[in-house]
Amino acid sequence: MMILRILAVSCIYSWVASEFCGAPHPPLRETPKGLKLEMVQTIVRHGDRAPDRFIPKMEEPYPHWNCTLEQIVASVDITSRGHLKEIHRMFLVQYEDDVETLPGNCGEGQLTMRGYDQHLKLGAAFRKLYIDQFSLFNASESLSRVHVRSTDSKRTIQCAEAQLNGMFPPHARREKVKVHVRDSAKESMWPNEGICPAWGVRWNQIKNGEEEKKHEKEIQPLIDHLRNTFHIDTLPTWDANSSPELNDVYSCRRCHNFTMPSAIDDETFDQIRSAAEWNFNLQFTTDPLLVRLGTFRFLDELFQGLDEYVTDVKKEIKWYLFSGHDSTIGPLGASLGIFDGKWPSYASYINIELWSDDQGEFWVHFAYNGHLKSPKDSGCGGDGNPCRWKRAREFLKEKLATPEDCATSRGPFPLWEASDIKNGSTSPIKTDNMIGRTSSTFLVLAAILAVSLAQCNPPCGGGLCCSKWGYCGTGADYCGSDNGGQGGGKCNPACAPGLCCSQYGYCGTGAEYCGGNPPPPPPPPSTGDGGNNNGGDLTADQLRAVMENGQSYDYINDVNYVLNKYGLNTPIRKAGFLAQVRHETAGLTTFYQPLDGGAGAIHMLPANFRIACEDDDEIRAAFTQRFGSCRGGSDLEAGQLLANPKLAFLTGGWWMAQGSAKILGGPCGDLRPVLDQGTGSQNPLSGYYLVSRCIFGGNFDAGLAQRVRFYDLAKRVFNV
Repeated sequence: MMILRILAVSCIYSWVASEFCGAPHPPLRETPKGLKLEMVQTIVRHGDRAPDRFIPKMEEPYPHWNCTLEQIVASVDITSRGHLKEIHRMFLVQYEDDVETLPGNCGEGQLTMRGYDQHLKLGAAFRKLYIDQFSLFNASESLSRVHVRSTDSKRTIQCAEAQLNGMFPPHARREKVKVHVRDSAKESMWPNEGICPAWGVRWNQIKNGEEEKKHEKEIQPLIDHLRNTFHIDTLPTWDANSSPELNDVYSCRRCHNFTMPSAIDDETFDQIRSAAEWNFNLQFTTDPLLVRLGTFRFLDELFQGLDEYVTDVKKEIKWYLFSGHDSTIGPLGASLGIFDGKWPSYASYINIELWSDDQGEFWVHFAYNGHLKSPKDSGCGGDGNPCRWKRAREFLKEKLATPEDCATSRGPFPLWEASDIKNGSTSPIKTDNMIGRTSSTFLVLAAILAVSLAQCNPPCGGGLCCSKWGYCGTGADYCGSDNGGQGGGKCNPACAPGLCCSQYGYCGTGAEYCGGNPPPPPPPPSTGDGGNNNGGDLTADQLRAVMENGQSYDYINDVNYVLNKYGLNTPIRKAGFLAQVRHETAGLTTFYQPLDGGAGAIHMLPANFRIACEDDDEIRAAFTQRFGSCRGGSDLEAGQLLANPKLAFLTGGWWMAQGSAKILGGPCGDLRPVLDQGTGSQNPLSGYYLVSRCIFGGNFDAGLAQRVRFYDLAKRVFNV
């Protein structure tokens, strides 16, 4: 059996292989004058591995990958708390020859012995620097002062083992070190749409944006050349939807000095490498908002470790090791302002060092691949200078977002909410990339400013008049005799019955709105027009109160038509339905979401358009007139059609009465009697909480709190 090649890579290539095949070890340096090393956080990428894919026709002559790595952990030997019980040598996993995807006995993406050795030596280099040189640990100290976390990947766990064995040789220790792992769906060490849906939305926008389209045109000659050379019609992914696959397989081959396909000369490889690196940076490092949303949870974990040590909350941990991927190093390095834009090499690493002085003040060093770096825009001074912790702390805090910033129901971002403004809170995300926090529509700053909130008493200035809807301007619409005028320099449209106007111009109840006075009593319920419409038709004033804005709503009759058609016209059903509509349409500011093609009053996804069309005669008539049938037209065209307000509300009414039962089934049946239960409970799901689940469609709804807040307001508007 062929022995795995661990040969030095030739330097004849125009691409300097060593830059990718392995990171340099940290050089020894003098202890900073007057400082003592207190704690270190190390974030590392896994070492050398086999390719994580195989591309027939484009890899001839095929290399024979052989893995002889005997140090491996048992993937089943994990405690209920996610800790590995053992990380010592256990057994050899060997893939059978010629029955795997890769020729040879390596699994796709499997760590090679070379990769294990890289971390063994890197750990030894860390030992020389941090233990021998800087005395981070005393000889008598226990390894209980080490915290190790890895992604739930065999190769990253193996790398953590190797790093520990290098820094703390097995013969010199007896303690067993736990490796903390998380389910990949909840992992924060890479940008994860599962824990920050807003990241996924932002990424979808960027990868479908003009920069990516421009880049695709620029590399089209390369794509055409490869297609013609290899006589194939379809290449691996080349746009920003994934890292280009050819770069991975060819880079792995070069790191092992395997023969390259004759068509892949130095120039062609450099072009492939450049295209891949461009896409890597597009996805992970160049857009400030995308970087923030993708890294803030992991960065907060690092920040808390530093802050707890400084404040004496938690001083027992002296060294943190986080074993991850290139998608860990790149985004984190970009967030810290120390990334160089090059694809992170195997075994690349970031170190965050915490130092103290004789006066009890703390300082921080940031290093990337052994080189001290001053974070960009941190105000910490030049490279090599320690950063005062107080300054570094503020710098790191500015990089953090909040869970609310990630809150997006099926993708779109939320608007600013009145409560955020009147409480004086601001998003950690700066205004040049601002997103809001309370609906499901992605809007950048200009769009946010264009959508006004429900205002009752904001002052008008500069000779402007206040309209009856509470907005300032000139002309008859603002200054006419029927527009309410101004009192005390403030607009004075009335709040909806039962609500008070706060000093900031928003309607609500409680001391913040009513100043300690009880709210005005609501009017007696309308007798309505008989039947099940015991709340009467929805008025434009009520709709404005629920949406908390001053829009004219000239389609109010269409809304009432749908409420009556689908039996949603009782006060409790109106409240529940319209609260969901507010959340899904950003307060009726959009009925179409271009990012995922969703449309209608409850942001229905394209897969369900045709089903609604077949069930609702009026939607069917509109589709037939426009497209010839329910199956005609593209999803884009269908979504734009359903953005018509009447059709939008018809889709929402259909979902509440029929669609939920047909599409989801189970507890998601006819949602109208579920609305009659009121708020209900989360365990077991009932009432409005169950309706929310049957609209959102998933287990974790980051916008649930907002849905409930909107519902509480709507119930007050309808006196239920």
